[in-house]
Amino acid sequence: MIINYKNNVYSKVLMIIYFLYLKSFKWLIIETMHYKDGNRAKVMARSSWRKEWRSNAPKTKRAPLLSEPQFSLDSLYISPFGKEQVTDERGFTGYVDIKPNLTPTGIHIFDEYLQWLWLGKTSQEAFCKRHGIRISDLNVMTFLLTGVEGLQFRTDWMMRTADLLLRYTNLTTTQIARLSGIGSRTNLYICYQRERNYTPTDHRERTRLQNDLQRYKLTEEWANKLSNLK
Repeated sequence: MIINYKNNVYSKVLMIIYFLYLKSFKWLIIETMHYKDGNRAKVMARSSWRKEWRSNAPKTKRAPLLSEPQFSLDSLYISPFGKEQVTDERGFTGYVDIKPNLTPTGIHIFDEYLQWLWLGKTSQEAFCKRHGIRISDLNVMTFLLTGVEGLQFRTDWMMRTADLLLRYTNLTTTQIARLSGIGSRTNLYICYQRERNYTPTDHRERTRLQNDLQRYKLTEEWANKLSNLK
């Protein structure tokens, strides 16, 4: 029996080319589906979300910080609210200003990063490119100051913002997703299922108390962000 090795090699090469073609065609269909909706073009695609998590995640799990972290999320977080409703001793109700601390660490580049997150800008790549540093530099700095991995810190920040907006405003989940930096309503749902094990609507129903809707007003920066949403 004579085997034609030349034809056999050609067949294998053709099979490999066909496989690569099908794989690229599959991703083309997925990306087209992501941007089919006009609003999706304005938010972070789910494929980009997953890609950033995979590319920036540490290759091995980092050991916990042995020393006491200098800062916590509570001490660094900048609220989207600029006014709070109060009632004085005479029973009069009004709003007082809440002055946000935009430089809680005193470390210029990290305070700029916190302000970046406060404004709902969650792209680490864009921030690092702006300052000429690597994403790994930013993640290490975040870990050393807070004891929390860089990506988890960013997620915790966005979730804190979404928590507050769900409880104290009547904004839609789509608006909250856009303003918090999470991106789309689908991403918001996925984040709450992963981080809280319930839905954004469940969080709103569980946490909202009487008069919560009148308790706070957005800062001027956040009010402008809301008016610019399309």
